[in-house]
Amino acid sequence: FPSHDTIHKVEDTAKSQGAQAHIIASHSEGTGNNPVPVKAKTGYLKKVAAKGTHVSSSSSEQPSLLHAAAKLHKQGVEHLTMVAGSDRVSQYHDLLHKYNGVESKHGHYNFKSIKVVSAGHRDPDAEGTTGMSGTKMRSLARSGNTEQFKKGLPKALHPHAEEIANHIKSVKESIEDYDITETMLMIEQIASRSGLS
Repeated sequence: FPSHDTIHKVEDTAKSQGAQAHIIASHSEGTGNNPVPVKAKTGYLKKVAAKGTHVSSSSSEQPSLLHAAAKLHKQGVEHLTMVAGSDRVSQYHDLLHKYNGVESKHGHYNFKSIKVVSAGHRDPDAEGTTGMSGTKMRSLARSGNTEQFKKGLPKALHPHAEEIANHIKSVKESIEDYDITETMLMIEQIASRSGLS
């Protein structure tokens, strides 16, 4: 799911625009890259998110960023700002603009404005949640390094550290988890790495 810093960036961006913050977790579960069940994932996110932040998940029927955009537009959102990893900003900007005002299999949306902003650059050597990546956290959980794993979690999730680590350890990592194309990562994992406001 999104890092603590990404969640704060989504909430701060929404607040600065007088908008509703949305965190959308990936529905993908039971894989090496997404071991935590979606119901648990959204529950953990609700514990970390600020009051008023809308937390939900994608679904097998509506799995992609474009589905999420269509859903938000249908709810009356006119201006969309997406917070994404710095390496994905231009990719998501182009994709969202490409389908703005276009009927597609993902549904329809026609926002008055679309912005994609960076969640910021992650320093892998930083302490605590700032330096953590999903890969590093899964590795710590699988190796049984509960104390370091706990340090990588937001404080609100410290009481759940062992439970989250057990979710991760219960799913075997496989070589296929590393053979997914960039496009599939974008479609299947967009919500776990990004937030919409």
